[in-house]
Amino acid sequence: MATTTSGDYSSTFESIIAGSVSGLVSTMVCHPFDTVRTRIQAAKTPITTLSCVSEMVRNEGSLSFYKGFWSPLAAQGIYKSVGFGTLSFSREVIFQHDNRLSCVFYSGAISGFVNSIMVTPVELIRTKQVLHYGFNNELSVITAIRDVVQQNGVKGMWRGFLPTVLRDGPGLGLYFLTYEYVKRVLASVGRTDGVRVDDSSMWKKMVAGSCAGISYWLYGLPIDTVKTIIQSRKVKINSHPFSSPSLHNLYSSPLKLPSNGLHTSTEVRRVIASTANTRLLDVEEIVSTLQSMSKGKGGLMRALLRAYPVALLRGIPSAAITLTSYDLVLEFLRKP
Repeated sequence: MATTTSGDYSSTFESIIAGSVSGLVSTMVCHPFDTVRTRIQAAKTPITTLSCVSEMVRNEGSLSFYKGFWSPLAAQGIYKSVGFGTLSFSREVIFQHDNRLSCVFYSGAISGFVNSIMVTPVELIRTKQVLHYGFNNELSVITAIRDVVQQNGVKGMWRGFLPTVLRDGPGLGLYFLTYEYVKRVLASVGRTDGVRVDDSSMWKKMVAGSCAGISYWLYGLPIDTVKTIIQSRKVKINSHPFSSPSLHNLYSSPLKLPSNGLHTSTEVRRVIASTANTRLLDVEEIVSTLQSMSKGKGGLMRALLRAYPVALLRGIPSAAITLTSYDLVLEFLRKP
């Protein structure tokens, strides 16, 4: 049996600190891209990135791009540290510092699976906030959580867990695999007669991080679109000033109690039973979502891929910032 040294755990702790910092920096820069991507994905009628942005500015103001900002910002320090900490633990303890690219992929996949537990409720609340329209009509984190729990129970906070796992498991495996591979390729540039030159330059890290972001979203966007639609179905959308049907007709199914004002215990139990049965691994819901998307204008593939431009615009700088800042903080913490 392989032994675990105290240095392995010390390194994992450093990865947790570095991951927290990198997550906070990335969220502050890239959240507006997430807001636009979510609205494009949830729109029942196809809408372009430019149209979405112009509608938001005209009808809600520039601050609307930061709707749902505080919940992921507050959680970034937690789940980015969990993600990078799990990655470090996997590479150093489970795979015993094996630097083969296959081990990098498996470590990233393990990190993604574990991190999905933390990410799912955060993204659920962010989605509800982003799809809450109107000037000065911010849905608070507390209100959003209360609505979810009242409608679906505590387990409802993990609505969309399966597509999140399917996105982040293999997705983060590809993410870290690509980052490591491109770093190694760039490190070989400038070698002469087998002599290795400095491969820690900033530009190399930025290029490798950008490639990692591209690989993640090329794989993950279709699954992320399904997840967004599933998580948006319970969003209660108040009246808002959008004239565009593209942003008004969302994939949503608000909870409806009887309108006669006489909510008998039997009626209440029936409604609760119909909404509280949230299954974390609901394959049928994914299949039904894909079927519904296939009936829309342009068919299934257009619905799955229409947010690619903004996803890549977000993914490239986000990954570059996240991975570069992570490496820089880690190098700082490990200085003697």
